[in-house]
Amino acid sequence: MPKKGVKWSFYKGDFPWLAKENGLKISKSGLASTFDAQEINGSGVLVFSSYLKVPETGRYQISLSSKEKAFVRIHDAATIDADFGYTGRKIERTILLQKGIHPIKVYQLQKDGEKNTLDIKFGREGKLAPIESALML
Repeated sequence: MPKKGVKWSFYKGDFPWLAKENGLKISKSGLASTFDAQEINGSGVLVFSSYLKVPETGRYQISLSSKEKAFVRIHDAATIDADFGYTGRKIERTILLQKGIHPIKVYQLQKDGEKNTLDIKFGREGKLAPIESALML
């Protein structure tokens, strides 16, 4: 069973778009209680990995707002693509999920000297709230 929380890894580099972490060297890594790694400075790609515990089968909404480019995957499905042409606006998607545990991965581009923000919300029937650590294993 994975550790509770959100595992994060930072891959240093000056990328014009979100690079996949395959083949890149981890510069820093850690475990956080949510999708946040405030102590990261520099340019690169920040990758968050965790698990969502879905209480019942149904339609769920997930939203993302970020200062920089970002990308969300649930399992291997491209759930939110805020990479090419992203302007910083909130993006919301609906996804069908079965009751159980689902891996979630969030990629975020970081630029040196800029304070980055990442706001991810999850819920049903239009009632979205920040993803709390209680939803993650």
